[in-house]
Amino acid sequence: MIMTTEVLQNIINKDSDYLQDVEWVILDEVHYFNDNDRGHVWEEVIVRLPDHIGLVMLSATFANYLEFTEWVGKTRKRKVYVQCTF
Repeated sequence: MIMTTEVLQNIINKDSDYLQDVEWVILDEVHYFNDNDRGHVWEEVIVRLPDHIGLVMLSATFANYLEFTEWVGKTRKRKVYVQCTF
């Protein structure tokens, strides 16, 4: 299934059973986490996503990615792997 982060946020807030069989979520354009208008959506999804769901986060323009991935690891209580291609 493909959906916006805002739609996923709504699902997390309203219908947790819907995510029961989901194993992975891929967040594209995760650099929007730093956006004043939309960043709270990415933050809420990362914080409230059920523990059984793994995350793959994609961005080509995330300047402070090491600080961000450290926060994600602490928040999700998981090891975070970073793949950079320059």
